[in-house]
Amino acid sequence: MLELHGDRDNPVHTVGLLTSRRTTRLGGLGRFSAQTGVARVCDHGLASESPDVDAREMARLPDEKALANKSSHWTLSTGLCLAFGVLPNTYAGQADCSIARVLEIVGERWTLLILRDAFFGVRRFNDFHAHLDAPRTVLSTRLQGLVDTGALERRPDPQHAGRSLYELTPAGRALWPAIYALGAWGARYACGDDGPRVFFRHELCEQPLADTARCETCGRVPDPSEVSINPLSPAVPSARRDPVARGLARPHRLLDPLPPVEAGIR
Repeated sequence: MLELHGDRDNPVHTVGLLTSRRTTRLGGLGRFSAQTGVARVCDHGLASESPDVDAREMARLPDEKALANKSSHWTLSTGLCLAFGVLPNTYAGQADCSIARVLEIVGERWTLLILRDAFFGVRRFNDFHAHLDAPRTVLSTRLQGLVDTGALERRPDPQHAGRSLYELTPAGRALWPAIYALGAWGARYACGDDGPRVFFRHELCEQPLADTARCETCGRVPDPSEVSINPLSPAVPSARRDPVARGLARPHRLLDPLPPVEAGIR
């Protein structure tokens, strides 16, 4: 059971987690009392339960009296997130860093893969779900977040009354060089001997893109609508057989819609 304590100045300064398990801190952030089942939230955060405990780690935590004298800056949602071991999606103290601001938009799990699939031409909820296998509630939240921040726009699906299409906005399309560069870095440094399974080509020049998304022939970064994704020859069989994966098994121009999922509710 979760027990919250707060006041006007401290929205959440104590969170009680009634549990018999021993506890230790989460990232050095606060104190949890195994005897009372109470985790203290302060400027630094919240301790979280764990089956293992390190007395030396606990000893370095501020004592409860010191915590009582500190003003909590955590909101209720932050306290709840930390109580369950989930970090907030904002970066306190990094307001002057544009990378931190971008990560608050695209840095959550699944978000970059949703954007990748949007560049591939995925537009319907069930197409995203079939290709990503992301939990439906998480996928819905991430799509809504991208709509709220202006990277995607949602409009009615003319083929399915009451349903929506998700399409990249100009702001979302501007992420293409960054997403492409991440993929190129991953193919070079994170895939081991497997290497890339596809390559991207500038259709106007019929030349592969460099790791920076630049076409070496014309000397510019083409708009994604001018780029195709192509399986290497001979093609490596994909482990996935969903309609999106099947559509990507042959050359496909980015942003062109991929075949929709033929079964299930979108």
